[in-house]
Amino acid sequence: MLFSAKEGMIFSFLTALMIFRAVAGVCAPAPNAPNISKLEDFHTPVYVYTPKGAGEGAIYPLLFVLPDPGSEAEKTAQLWSDFPRNVNAYVAVPDLKMKTTDLPYQTDAWLLKVKKDLAARYQVPETEIYLIGEGEVAGHYAAYLGMKYPEEFSAAALLGGAWSGNFSKLVQPSERAVKQIPFFVALPGGETERFKTIEDEALRLSEKGYKIHVEKVGDAKEFQTREFKKILLPWLKKAAQDWVLAAAESRKSRKERIRSAIQQFFDPK
Repeated sequence: MLFSAKEGMIFSFLTALMIFRAVAGVCAPAPNAPNISKLEDFHTPVYVYTPKGAGEGAIYPLLFVLPDPGSEAEKTAQLWSDFPRNVNAYVAVPDLKMKTTDLPYQTDAWLLKVKKDLAARYQVPETEIYLIGEGEVAGHYAAYLGMKYPEEFSAAALLGGAWSGNFSKLVQPSERAVKQIPFFVALPGGETERFKTIEDEALRLSEKGYKIHVEKVGDAKEFQTREFKKILLPWLKKAAQDWVLAAAESRKSRKERIRSAIQQFFDPK
């Protein structure tokens, strides 16, 4: 088919426009696509969501999310980065492949190193590092980590799993407030017997001084919804703040506590 010079120019322009649109469609991020990076400097990949405005003076908390074995770490990071309005945080999801039949100490050391590195890299306050275990295995592992290394996290969320499991014999609850990390526990309501067992565990820990909230959800898919995050994230923040105050109080010597009580009695301001 022959074209006139004018028709040829029009055809070339339309062809170039179609090519540009096709390339732009491949290279441009999807609308509202989360800003997720794959970090490969930890031997095992870690997927990190970076909030808009990060690095411009804004300070954000860090959600350190452990996915259940078999879950896709990148997809988990995408789902957890869908925050409600006026809520934002860094989300770090290690591509964790672990078995509860193995001793966890090597994995513990690796995870804590990753957490420390990310907190320093993104300038996250020590009081705003929240541990989240999603699923029965990851929830139990997060419960173990929170008990064994309470100084590493500000609060923990156990979503689908809790304290009972293969690692429960490796660590004992503490009687000291400085080691009693707050726990938010959620489980699908359909697991009635298991929910009752976890409630009993939570009650025993509460009696020792732990701050624990137990939540029932309709389905495990709710864990990553904005509605659930509206409940979870404010609780973690407030519980962490309360724990900091309780821990500071517990560090005081008996003499200092008496002096503080006397001072407050005579000067309640």
